[in-house]
Amino acid sequence: MSAKKRTYKFNWLDHLYYIGKGCDKLPYDWTLLTPFHVVIFSILMWPLMFCVIFRAKSDEQKIICMTFWIAAILFYQWPLEKYRFTPEREQEYFRRYPQRRQLSLKVIPWLPITILLGNIAILWFLIYLLR
Repeated sequence: MSAKKRTYKFNWLDHLYYIGKGCDKLPYDWTLLTPFHVVIFSILMWPLMFCVIFRAKSDEQKIICMTFWIAAILFYQWPLEKYRFTPEREQEYFRRYPQRRQLSLKVIPWLPITILLGNIAILWFLIYLLR
């Protein structure tokens, strides 16, 4: 009996996660500066900002809200890597898209920098409007 080979359906989240994963030239210090991590930080940052700016009336509520979101930011990676981005999935991704393994090191840093600058600009604009 042969075992049925598992098939994966890859979407934009997978493409974003695996950008730069196949490149051995990428320094280990850059692992949290991949486009995927920067997008996740952005997604987790905005509810925290809105909670602190609009919802929290007292300092105690702000502290509780900030503690919750900081914990979410610190521990988001564990369930994602355990259940979604497994080594088997990564191997199948690069088998299906071999051209994405070798990306230029000149391209990889620009995506996170653009996302971070966009977030900073939007946040600055919101603070400017609320002043």
